[in-house]
Amino acid sequence: LQPAVNSVLEAGKIVLEIYHSDFKVKDKGKNDPVTEADLKAGAHISRNLHFSNIPILSEEDSEKKDISKFVAAWILDPIDGTREFVHKNPEFAISLGLSVRGKAVLGIIFNPVTRELIYGAENLGVVYQKLEEIPNSFSIESQNFTKTLSNFKPTNKILISRTEEKEGLFFPLWFLSVGSFQRLVRSRISSVWWRREKRPFRFL
Repeated sequence: LQPAVNSVLEAGKIVLEIYHSDFKVKDKGKNDPVTEADLKAGAHISRNLHFSNIPILSEEDSEKKDISKFVAAWILDPIDGTREFVHKNPEFAISLGLSVRGKAVLGIIFNPVTRELIYGAENLGVVYQKLEEIPNSFSIESQNFTKTLSNFKPTNKILISRTEEKEGLFFPLWFLSVGSFQRLVRSRISSVWWRREKRPFRFL
């Protein structure tokens, strides 16, 4: 979890610098933009996680891979909400998760503009933090996991609006991240899917 969180935060600095610049936008397909930030953030996280020898399935991969073929896989969306990013709307995030045998076991969501960070892992719980700045190094302390999302009040709608859209990878990673806190989050997200299923998200 520690190297994954640090990789996401480092990518956040890259994304933020591009966000405040005049960047070019390409089109992957119908209404599906991609920017320099998507590519650079994705490449940075992929390089940092290469040590794990776990394949990385990215939203920006030119060749889509079948997750069912892997026992474990990182699932990455370098910028979930690229359309918002393009319009300088801060409702986007870097999303990274780890799936093991189809089960979501670790998740990280970070908005580099608002500096809101959510990270969690199976059997540990979930932490929400609003950082004063994006740190050069970030240490995960075990006591952090005593925190809950019961008083979670996001400064923007990113964590709610994106889940309602059910687009890209953000929707599953949100549920991955809340993990055992589903009852707390359920009242804050209008998700018929979660109320109906009442079970942890699986990628397969």
